[in-house]
Amino acid sequence: MIYENEGRVLLLDDERLVRFTISAWLKASHFEVTAVASAEEALAELKKGGYDAVLSDVMLGVVDGFMFRDTVRGFNKNIPIIFLTALVNSPTNRLLEKVTADVNSYYAAKNSRREYLLGRLRQAIAAYRAERESTALKSAMVKNLNIAARVQNALLPQIMRYDANVFYSVFWRPQAVVSGDLFCWFPQSDDSVVFILGDIAGHGTPAALAMTAVMAHLKSLSESGGVRAHKPHQICQEIDGYLRSNLRDITYMAGTVVVVNFRKRLVRYMNAGGLEPLCVRRSDGAYLELNPEKRGGVPMGLVDGTVYSEDDVVEADLPEDALLCLYSDGFVDLTTDLQGENRMPRDMFLEVVGELVRGASGTSDIGSIPYRLASVMKDMGYVHAQDDETFCIIGASLANEARFVSSVPLKEAQSVNELIDRASQWALAREYSDDVVARLELLLSEHLENIRKHGLDDDELSREVAVLEMRPAGDNLEILAWDRGEAYEGDFSEFAPHPDLTLDVQNDNMATSGRGLAIVRKICRRVSYDRFEGLNKFTFTLGVWE
Repeated sequence: MIYENEGRVLLLDDERLVRFTISAWLKASHFEVTAVASAEEALAELKKGGYDAVLSDVMLGVVDGFMFRDTVRGFNKNIPIIFLTALVNSPTNRLLEKVTADVNSYYAAKNSRREYLLGRLRQAIAAYRAERESTALKSAMVKNLNIAARVQNALLPQIMRYDANVFYSVFWRPQAVVSGDLFCWFPQSDDSVVFILGDIAGHGTPAALAMTAVMAHLKSLSESGGVRAHKPHQICQEIDGYLRSNLRDITYMAGTVVVVNFRKRLVRYMNAGGLEPLCVRRSDGAYLELNPEKRGGVPMGLVDGTVYSEDDVVEADLPEDALLCLYSDGFVDLTTDLQGENRMPRDMFLEVVGELVRGASGTSDIGSIPYRLASVMKDMGYVHAQDDETFCIIGASLANEARFVSSVPLKEAQSVNELIDRASQWALAREYSDDVVARLELLLSEHLENIRKHGLDDDELSREVAVLEMRPAGDNLEILAWDRGEAYEGDFSEFAPHPDLTLDVQNDNMATSGRGLAIVRKICRRVSYDRFEGLNKFTFTLGVWE
């Protein structure tokens, strides 16, 4: 910053001659001075802002200088206050002790040499200006990082996606605002899908910038059909060439390119310095070895002249109930200690993943595993991140005649209405009564609109989805709904007030919000709610026979 003068000073003293004298020589030394006689005037001036320091007498009548300082610290913690007094320090006065009780307070005798007081004033102002400049710089950096994070989020695909053939769900958490981890997917045919998970070397802004560049390049390739048409090793070669041509000597990327066809139960992947994908059976959570020959290649962009060969591509048959998990090393590098040494053993990590798979009751439950895994690891004390964290789970959809599974973009109300229409058609085809279908439509409308209007801001709405799964539960219809909106604070226990009472209170108070959850509870026989590391799970039970 460029300053036009030595500083803007507020002078507080109840003696007119002192104010005149000090103001005169401060102005002669190129300071801008405002002189006031009372603490009330001084406080009013300071609240206007723009001052670099305060010169204040200690003895001000009813309000002494220290009482004045306490009031100032209520709205400005850092502005330097230099006390001017003729009092001497003594066992009964304890002046210096009171002054130094505040880190940004100073002391100078009124009869100090002019050069001494000017030096003390300049020193205090320089420190204050440096602190303000540092704060402004940090604020600008945080603002820029938040903008960069929004750009990254815009480049990433939807965090969850469910369709008739395949589903995936991703947990993606930067270590510090922005991330060097990337994830993307592209349909290659009606049955085959390409998934790419990459971990840019390094941390912070440099890794995030490289991640953003690679993601933009992959998006450009997908639009031209390049990624869709290529095999895993060819995609690795393309990324390697881009990194070496554009980010040479700056960074490289460890990662995995996977092409999976669940209808043919076939996976082909190239592991280029990343972690081996996990293949887990839904039925028992058992881990299956896909790459016993340890095929793979070096990280992309690391070594000039690297050739990725089809001979290094892993090809494996998948069991009917296979799930694939792709993850970055930030997930397994979580530690229980600040030193970053106590990591979860790999066998325990695989056991936790297997247990979560075994405990899942449907497609959407399986899709929540990345978030459940993060929550479990946190509960076990693995909370100190050493890197960005990404965990993706991929599988064949379980949508069928007995189970409705779908994801819905939340940005447009039309998408929500189309989902509700498809859900009601599914229920009618299963011969649920008109009453059940009507309550289902009202339930979904209330719940999804509540997320759109209250759970997400405009930026989040542009890419967030909700996931819906419906299935018979005895004589009832069970609906599982997932979203990444804000946490819900309503009482869903059996001891919660009856929804009619809640609605009556809101009607009496003419409340314009907060009615949605009460309406949902009134529609449903039971409602339960859980939250896992930012992911909401609702389980609604509609009674068929009410």
